[in-house]
Amino acid sequence: MIWNSGSGKIKLSITKEHANRGYHQGQCDEDIKALLKEPSIAQQFSSISYQDLVECLSEYGAWDEVELSNRHDNEMRLLWIACADLVEDQI
Repeated sequence: MIWNSGSGKIKLSITKEHANRGYHQGQCDEDIKALLKEPSIAQQFSSISYQDLVECLSEYGAWDEVELSNRHDNEMRLLWIACADLVEDQI
C-alpha cells in the first residue's frame, strides 16, 4: 500500500501487515519502534530529509518547534500517522 503526505512530498510504501502492526487499539509505540527497524521501512525513512519530516508534521498542528526537533520522534509520529491512514482506509 502507498501512503502520501498531504503536501505530496513524502511517499511511503507499507504492507498491509505492517500498517496493522503500527496502528491498532491500545499503545502502538513499541510496534512503531520495531517497524522503523524493518529494512524496507528504515530505507524509506533514510531518504526523507529532516526538513520534509518537520514540514509534513507541522501541517497537523499537533506539535510545537521543540517537540519537532527530534528526528526519531518525528519518524515515529509520521509512521504512526501513515499506518493509521492506511488502516482506516481499509475499513
